[in-house]
Amino acid sequence: MELEDTDGPLVNLPAVPNALCLVMRDSKTLRFLKYLSRDAPSSRADISASYRVDAPESSEEDDEGVGEDAAA
Repeated sequence: MELEDTDGPLVNLPAVPNALCLVMRDSKTLRFLKYLSRDAPSSRADISASYRVDAPESSEEDDEGVGEDAAA
């Protein structure tokens, strides 16, 4: 199995009080959970759930249109 891009983390989500972070990943992307040390100032709960969704297909036309409304 060939690894394509292993330069670093894809996403880093810091612990934030009263927050829900949802991340969509493809089946080739591994998941990793970084645990807090016992010296952390507060507690944290991590819940992992998997849902099968149909990801929207991206095309070059869709990518080119990103940000055009903000410039107008």
